Amino acid sequence: MKNKLAKVISVITAPSLFVIITLIVLAFTKSEIFGNDSKWLALAVLLLGIIPVLAYPISYIAKIGRDKERKLAFITSIIGYLMGMAVVVWLKPPKEIAVIFVAYFMSVVILAFVNRVIKVKASGHACGVGGPLALILYFFRWRALIALLILPIVFWSRMQIHRHTRRELVIGTLVGMLSTIISIILIPKML
Repeated sequence: MKNKLAKVISVITAPSLFVIITLIVLAFTKSEIFGNDSKWLALAVLLLGIIPVLAYPISYIAKIGRDKERKLAFITSIIGYLMGMAVVVWLKPPKEIAVIFVAYFMSVVILAFVNRVIKVKASGHACGVGGPLALILYFFRWRALIALLILPIVFWSRMQIHRHTRRELVIGTLVGMLSTIISIILIPKML
């Protein structure tokens, strides 16, 4: 029973699904973020959510193992996030959308560095929840503090199904949050 619940939580909080949920919540509660133009929401959902999630059906069809699935998820995320950076450079989205795209790109670059160079299997799952939580706190301030309760639930589910250690989850969360905070600070100054 616990493992089934942990797997459900793990699916719901998968980075590509969690970003879609976050973007939809922002669209309904803070539509000004998207400059009242639905194309920005559509582009963000496509590039940050749909393209990265393609790793899972591709893995299923190709019948590849968990390790290769994880690598493919990184690759599809990088593709989507690079396309997001192209949107920032060439299409000049509203400042808040630029912050979101840059935060996701920075998080995957830093996560890849931590995983490949430092050789720590930092949690992409925790990164994909920590970053959006930092965005939610940025947009809603103290009213959104309750959203932080999602983190212990994610930690529990990922440890319950033996995907990550607490250390890997903390590092992943910090990568997501710090990438977002850096983006929030830098992007307004650059635009």
